[in-house]
Amino acid sequence: MIKTNRSLGENRWATQRHYVQTEEFILHPFGGMYWEKRKILFISDTHFGKVMHFRKSGIAVPKGAINENWVKLDQLITFFRCKEVVILGDLFHSEYNVEWELFSSLMNTYDSIRFSLVLGNHDILEAELYTKAGIDVYETLLYGDLLFSHHPMEVAGKYNIHGHIHPAVLMGGKGMGKTKVPCFFFGAEYGIMPAFGAFTGTARVPVSKEDSVYVLVGDQVISVE
Repeated sequence: MIKTNRSLGENRWATQRHYVQTEEFILHPFGGMYWEKRKILFISDTHFGKVMHFRKSGIAVPKGAINENWVKLDQLITFFRCKEVVILGDLFHSEYNVEWELFSSLMNTYDSIRFSLVLGNHDILEAELYTKAGIDVYETLLYGDLLFSHHPMEVAGKYNIHGHIHPAVLMGGKGMGKTKVPCFFFGAEYGIMPAFGAFTGTARVPVSKEDSVYVLVGDQVISVE
């Protein structure tokens, strides 16, 4: 069964609410997850800089794609009015390129918002660049029994929410082809954030009846049961 919840969709977006243990999170179709109680917006695998990385390699990606992630992030910040943005790894796509300077200058326009990065495998820039951009850097973040990381982690007594996988599930009806659709995934012991950035690709994740899956379709987050 598929259901939608437009309780926070006044600005055209249909969000969903999901509880992890006793904590409530709001899931947005851009791939952001908002912890309203703490005013924290979580995103993962933004891969800023990937467009220029592709273009340097001779892959014809339109320059306009650079703005896509920025527009989405700005809209999320405005929509939720968050006090902090936490990126669960792969903020920038590996080596330095000119897109970092744009990124850094834009970061500094958000004077009242804290930005935190949980390091991922692509986060290999010099530490001073993160500092200059006003980004606090961590290996992991722990809030009570909730452990936030980039790679999957197993820690006794902690529920792990991570990125890295770029999760997706197959969707399609009878007589129709199957399509991979990005999703939020929540299992019994861990949750997986969808990739926020464009041109990141997806990986199908196995799903059991006990798991909660929310697919991102256009301007909607849809719960799949």
